[in-house]
Amino acid sequence: MSEYAVFSALISFITRDVRGKLESEHFQLSGDDSPLKNTWEEFCAQVQGDESLYWGAYLDHIRTYMIITYRSLDSEQRHILNQETDSFHQFCFEEEANDIAPIYEDEIVDMLMSFLQLEADNYESSSLTAYKYYLDEDEDEDEDEDEDEDIVTSSIDDFKAEKSTLFLFWGNWP
Repeated sequence: MSEYAVFSALISFITRDVRGKLESEHFQLSGDDSPLKNTWEEFCAQVQGDESLYWGAYLDHIRTYMIITYRSLDSEQRHILNQETDSFHQFCFEEEANDIAPIYEDEIVDMLMSFLQLEADNYESSSLTAYKYYLDEDEDEDEDEDEDEDIVTSSIDDFKAEKSTLFLFWGNWP
């Protein structure tokens, strides 16, 4: 098997493992009435839409899973992932051929997080669609409230303008 095929298989294994852990959790930070089924869908909703107030907490939580799964790999598998980092390529360009390249774990985990976010961006489910619809309905209600406020404000402004005109016409306004 080529190194690229092994690399692809490792990415698939790690993202599947982390996704499985997230699917088994039920942190409902989007609310009790959310149609989202699990933490994975919560993550997908944020990747596909707006990041919530808890985005950093989600990333830290998922990153921890990513590190645990990465560290469970054998040294050859970690080396294959390491070879795909920019730092590894830079090291190979600058150093002697006999030097042993360090493992760039943070960069590897960042790369793995990017693959997981790409998977989350492409994820679809009926509950995620319902959640997006729920948010759109919520935004429509907010827009309706804003329009109502604009109508009230413009009505008050119109009244003030009429009152000013009457004041100029009649002189003293009681």
